[in-house]
Amino acid sequence: MADFKMAPQKKITSCMKNVGEEQTRDIENHLNIQLQYSKIDKDKCNLTIVSLDGSTNLEALHAHKNEAVKEVNKANKNSILINYIGDVWKLCESLWGRSLDLENISNSSHELAMQRKEALSDWLKSITAQIIQHDLAVNEKNDQTIFSLLSEVLFYFHDLANQLEEACKLALENGDHCLALLLSQMGGTLSVRELIKQQIELWHDTNVDENLSVDRLKLFMYISKPTASITDTLDLYDASCSSMPDTYISPKPWPDYYKEEYQIDITNNKSLYDLSYHLLKLYCNGNHSLEMILNPQTYTCDPFDYRLSWLLQQTLSGLGYLHLSEYATYLTHANFAAQLESLNLWHWSVFVVLHFTDSKMRQKAVCDLLSRHVDIDDSPNYIHQENFLKNRLKIPIKWINYAKAIKSCSEKRFNEAAWYFIYAEEWNSAHDVIMEHLATEAIINDNYDYLKTLLSLLMPPNSCRLISGWLTQGQIIMDYIIITAEIKHLLSNEACSNMSYTLEQLQPQLISLCSKINAFPCPTVKHRLCQAEMSKRTLQLARSLCMIKQNEKNTSSFLIHLISQLPFPEDYAQQELRPIINFCVNNTIA
Repeated sequence: MADFKMAPQKKITSCMKNVGEEQTRDIENHLNIQLQYSKIDKDKCNLTIVSLDGSTNLEALHAHKNEAVKEVNKANKNSILINYIGDVWKLCESLWGRSLDLENISNSSHELAMQRKEALSDWLKSITAQIIQHDLAVNEKNDQTIFSLLSEVLFYFHDLANQLEEACKLALENGDHCLALLLSQMGGTLSVRELIKQQIELWHDTNVDENLSVDRLKLFMYISKPTASITDTLDLYDASCSSMPDTYISPKPWPDYYKEEYQIDITNNKSLYDLSYHLLKLYCNGNHSLEMILNPQTYTCDPFDYRLSWLLQQTLSGLGYLHLSEYATYLTHANFAAQLESLNLWHWSVFVVLHFTDSKMRQKAVCDLLSRHVDIDDSPNYIHQENFLKNRLKIPIKWINYAKAIKSCSEKRFNEAAWYFIYAEEWNSAHDVIMEHLATEAIINDNYDYLKTLLSLLMPPNSCRLISGWLTQGQIIMDYIIITAEIKHLLSNEACSNMSYTLEQLQPQLISLCSKINAFPCPTVKHRLCQAEMSKRTLQLARSLCMIKQNEKNTSSFLIHLISQLPFPEDYAQQELRPIINFCVNNTIA
């Protein structure tokens, strides 16, 4: 865990600002591969990334390697990181991949072990070829340089005739005819190599090797072509570079970007060595630290560039390397998701955070990303991203609508917010937005149809039953709209034969509505105005009904009861009562 303390000794500016459109597309291509070989299980609103089986994970490994090769071929030769990433994927394929003819071979078979050695040898040749050619072209042909270059040529290309010929020419140009003769014999029988082995042993027994240069001794050793397993070879390399700085014969495996201006961070007495070295150690020793492997500083000077670390984490976990700590796992997911978000690939960040093992943390991370990036104006690019979330990642549409509702509220677009809350089945939030921002305007402006449409979506038993304050707010508005609509319908059909019966049915409803309007909460002036408008409108409709039934004796008492129930100001109540009292007096006198 301590290896993830990314603390370079000198200030390092994030290299992500140099990531161009082409590299962003490369990252997206690798993520597409990872998604293609992933399985997303959806149980209601619980999403889970199912671990890949062995064969599927190997297919993904080969696909990543092929994609990396394509990127290298089309990239600039000076793109050091792109070329390095390609080399890493080739190394992973050589260590864990399988050719089609060996798919049914067990992991412990000799045939597979030999294939691994052959693949690793090919990898070593491929990554050093350009380096050797460059050194041969630019270095001075002094004795030390010649032997150093010959060592490289012999070690990596001893089975290639054209390289042996080049090595012989270098030896002759340097005046070492004995060496040129030995080199020319390498393509022949094993007897020459055996004789050279005996010569090296004799030099060692007589201490003659102390008077020979290290490069010449290495050269003779390479000519003798010693063989060993991958594990033994790596152990020998560790021994050759773990001694004191003035005596070791092999350089330490520092990352490629290491220069004097960068001081490699050392934590817990562990140096940050090159990623390829750590992968070899993991192959040889299955318990090698995954935290060190996934630290970005093993391959880049940017401690925030997790493009390769995250993909390797998925690949290695699929291969059965599961000893990564929970903290380091979370850190890799979170940092790579943040990196993708900074590259405007936020929809791929959602895919990354879906790998969180904790379901609550997973849902929260997805919803946080949605709340930051949803677009309520539906631009073409956003529509493509949202379709990706719904169709390929199976993100519940409720989560997306809820994020849109929150954004609509923040932009004071409450009409859209109410619809999105309803689509997200957030009934309480939808009710609150409607009652706080929309209902009063609709009532004051007589926009009843619009308001009824919104509130009717909250009325099914399973939803309104869960809404806090529905009976004292939303239900009152719905009752008011329904009753006033019935009265208007009745007034427009005065010739109705059952007028008296209908009015008798409406009277208790009107009385109940008046008491409800009186209980309608009014936190703002606009709500009080809305309450007053409902009261006036209710009384006007009631009076119109009474005028139709003007011969009825109880109409006056009915109106008086309504006025006493409605929340009118005292002066307005007196104004409404005056004509009713006059009407009653006239009837009494008559």
